Amino acid sequence: HKIQFMLLEEKTMDAQLNLDLLSGLTQIDLESQELFGLRDTMRLGVSLRPELEENVPSQTVSFRPRYILCNESETPIAIRQCYVELDTISYNSFGEFAAIHTVEDGSSIILHFHWPTLTETPYRIENFLRDAPITYYQKGSYVSENLGAGSIVNYVWDDLTLPHKLVIQSDDLHLLHEINLDKVRPWKPFRRNQLSRGLVYYGRLMGSDALKLGYEVYAVGITRVLRICELSESSKVNRISGRGAKFRLRISYFSIQLLEKTEEDVSEQSECKPIIIAKLENINWNAVSIDRYKCMELRIQSLSVDEKWAGAPFSAMLRQHRSEKSNADDHIICVSLVLLPLSSHVKQVKSLSILLQPLDLNVDEGTLMKLVPFWRRSLSESTAPRRQYYFDRFEIHPIKIVASFLPGESDYRYSSAQETLRSLIHSVIKVPAIRRKTVELNGVLVTHALITLRELAVKCAQHYSWYVMRAVYIAKGSPLLPPDFASLFDDLASSSLDVFFDPSSGFLNLPNMTLGKKK
Repeated sequence: HKIQFMLLEEKTMDAQLNLDLLSGLTQIDLESQELFGLRDTMRLGVSLRPELEENVPSQTVSFRPRYILCNESETPIAIRQCYVELDTISYNSFGEFAAIHTVEDGSSIILHFHWPTLTETPYRIENFLRDAPITYYQKGSYVSENLGAGSIVNYVWDDLTLPHKLVIQSDDLHLLHEINLDKVRPWKPFRRNQLSRGLVYYGRLMGSDALKLGYEVYAVGITRVLRICELSESSKVNRISGRGAKFRLRISYFSIQLLEKTEEDVSEQSECKPIIIAKLENINWNAVSIDRYKCMELRIQSLSVDEKWAGAPFSAMLRQHRSEKSNADDHIICVSLVLLPLSSHVKQVKSLSILLQPLDLNVDEGTLMKLVPFWRRSLSESTAPRRQYYFDRFEIHPIKIVASFLPGESDYRYSSAQETLRSLIHSVIKVPAIRRKTVELNGVLVTHALITLRELAVKCAQHYSWYVMRAVYIAKGSPLLPPDFASLFDDLASSSLDVFFDPSSGFLNLPNMTLGKKK
């Protein structure tokens, strides 16, 4: 079942789509014939959804632009592809700060352009030096601006294609320094003659006076603030002082059971029988707190989920994958966390690392249907502001899963929620029967991110859902793929890397790292 379609106005642009291979979301390109070495391309997002309200089961295939930009301001804006026609628009011709909110709607990515209702900007510069104005500019642009002593100014980058570093210069103090505004850091003194770090400092302040002059970068809401000042005038973020402490927790066995009510005989009282049981063994939690850091480590040696309902096709739903290279003493989960013990409304995380050993995952449709009643979303979303976290480094190592999936049959006793899930499996994603298929989920490495825990969880879920959908396409032998993967953290972090298994196609030699990385 293949269809060929073309644009009504540009009939030279066409494409083919195999409906039998379509699952969930994908993208297709309509390309014109090559002319003078150039070819026009239109990218469309394609989605498949069932029509549950019809008497006859049917599916709807929707075509939408892959990218949509909505100008929600009252001012016309100019749009162009990055690095194309660079001479037509000057970055410095715009003197106002605008906001773009990016959302994913089905197979489309929608960019909402608007003037912000709040006065919060990405950056703010505070010059708390006494009788010493400064000059600042983005590294590489050399379009400088002045900021007087005791003055404050909001700031956005002049050119997003240049490095996100600010150069601070003061002729009175003979000061020249590069500062990464995305990296939150406590007050740090300027030191003299450290040329290797991009700093030249000498002149009027020498000795102990030079050590009193420095800078800090801290977060206020979505704004990162650069304050240039003496130590006594740094932001009032006090370190928690006191003696160091150690904490150790050992749990040899912990289990959770999910039960369902059965009514086999109406004359007898219904009883609860287990559906699945999750077991964790040898849980070790170590924590050390000192003046400078709070360090925590969680290790779980064994994790398993077993199916316990009568007629279950698999005995084990989740278990550590064992191979010839496996070590019986390896911990299946390792989590390390380093916090900066600062009393601030933004919680600062020095590093958070999550490592998961290879897993065997066996899923059947019958078990999924029994788990549906346990899913419940809150009836109302909380309007309270969520606490922000600054992650200096956040990483999830690549995850290897050996997966099996067994489809099931329909049941007239299914609820509407169960029918919706079944339709998603069979009509939208079209998951085939899978037996011991190796799935490699790329990891995540994010640096200098200012984000809430909910945003972090949602973006990680989107990251892994892309690879799960890709694995389904590969299992079906389909040449289609989900829509192009774009970094989900670019608008919230200084950098984000897609950490993958095979480094042969794009290896970057980074210090202390042995995994392949691709930006």
